[in-house]
Amino acid sequence: MSAAASSRRVAVRTGLATGLVVALATLAGCTGPAGTDGRPTPGSVTQTVPAVTPPAPRTVGLSEEGDLGGLRLRVVSVTAKDVESTVPTEGKGPALVFVLSLRNDSGAAYRTEQLETTLIDSAGGAASRVTGAPATAFPPELAPGVTATASFVYLVALDKRSPVALTVSAGAGRQPVEFRGNA
Repeated sequence: MSAAASSRRVAVRTGLATGLVVALATLAGCTGPAGTDGRPTPGSVTQTVPAVTPPAPRTVGLSEEGDLGGLRLRVVSVTAKDVESTVPTEGKGPALVFVLSLRNDSGAAYRTEQLETTLIDSAGGAASRVTGAPATAFPPELAPGVTATASFVYLVALDKRSPVALTVSAGAGRQPVEFRGNA
């Protein structure tokens, strides 16, 4: 192939790539700089977005049921155990194993990947989560009317377990639940 033909081919490809980027940006809602009236247009980097305060968690005891907006959650058991994770960087030591039961009482399937948990120990520190054994996960999706269990494992020193607070969030638009009590 001649140098001129190769150069034309590169120019065509570059033009097509540029056109594709512009089309995708337009479809994604990206716009140019501020409008003529000085106000930012949607998606502008100069746009000020109002702060959104997430809802405070509803606190319940470890033996109570929590309502996550169409999802019912309860702590089935809390067990003390020494763990050594098989996952690099997760650590080992005294831990608490929380077995949670989640029931979908909503009218739609729930993707459990949206579920987030955090544990705060009695000193106010965040406990490290262990995702290796003995931890288990909920199934990827929970159909309406279905109940599933999973185990969540957190490294917690023996002298920092009275009380602990396990906060569970089920995603945007749902008020989190905080399970609080001595473990």
